[in-house]
Amino acid sequence: MTGFGYNVNGFGVSGGIPPYTIDYAVAAGGGGGGGVHGGGGGGGGGLYIVEGLEIPVGLSLSITIGAGGAKTAGTTSPGSNGGNSSITGTGFTDLTTAGGGGGGAYASTNDSPGKDGGSGGGGGCNFEPYNDGGSGNTPSLSPSQGNDGGRTYNTNYGRNGGGGGGHAAAGQTPASSYANAGNGGDGTNVFGLGPLSGGGGGGRTPAAGNQYSGGANGAGGGGTGGTGGGGHGNGLDPNSTATNGGSGVVIIRYLGGQIGSGGTVSSNGGYTIHTFTSSGTYTS
Repeated sequence: MTGFGYNVNGFGVSGGIPPYTIDYAVAAGGGGGGGVHGGGGGGGGGLYIVEGLEIPVGLSLSITIGAGGAKTAGTTSPGSNGGNSSITGTGFTDLTTAGGGGGGAYASTNDSPGKDGGSGGGGGCNFEPYNDGGSGNTPSLSPSQGNDGGRTYNTNYGRNGGGGGGHAAAGQTPASSYANAGNGGDGTNVFGLGPLSGGGGGGRTPAAGNQYSGGANGAGGGGTGGTGGGGHGNGLDPNSTATNGGSGVVIIRYLGGQIGSGGTVSSNGGYTIHTFTSSGTYTS
C-alpha cells in the first residue's frame, strides 16, 4: 500500500493476523509568541498526514511529541520555536515534523523577523520598513508541512505584528500601520477529529487596532495540549500578553476493532484511534 510517497510491501501474516492499514498524522509543537509590544504570532507546528499505509502485526513504533515553544514577555527577543514530533521504527519510513517558528518581537530596526519552522512565525513590530515573517516548511517536506508567517506592514512604524503561519494557510500581514494585527493562518482538520497546527495571531500596539487570536481553524493563541497551535503576539495592553505554543500530537487510526496498543484509545466513525499527546510507543 502507498501513502503519500511511503511504500511498504511484503509483510506476511503474524500470529494468524494479517497486516492491516493505518492512517497517521504527526504534528509538532507550535512556536511561542513574540514579546514587548506588536509581537508576531508563533507559527503552527509542522503537520504531515499519511493515509493507506500497510503495517504488520508486532511492529513497534517510537512516538516523540514536541513541546510548545516558550513565549517572550518584556524583552525584545523572539519567541522560541516549538519542538519536533516524530514517528520511527525498524522497517518503517521514519517521519519528523518541525516545530513552529517563534514570533518576532518589537525592534527599532529591521532585525526581528519571525523564525523559520514547520510554519513560520509572524514578524514583530518595528520602526523601519518591516519585519518579515519566518519561512514555513523548514526543513522541506513534500507535501508541505506548513506555511510562512505574515510580516508587519510595509512602511515606517509597522506597529502591529504579523500572524503566525498555519498548516492550511499563511499568516496574515496587517492591512496598514494602524490596522488590526495579522491573523494566524488556519490549521487543518485531521481525520474529522478537529483542526491541528494553526498559527497564533499577532499583537498590536496601543490604539492601533485589535490583537487577533489564532487562525479560524487553528486553536492558536497558545492552543491546548495536542493542538500544535502557535502563541499570540504581545501588545502593550494589560489584557494582552504573549502566550506559549501548544504541544504537538501524533494520531494513528485504522478501521475496525482495536488491534494495536499505546496512547489514548478511542473510536470514531468505525475507526479505532490512538492519540499520543506525550511521547510513547505504539505496538501494532
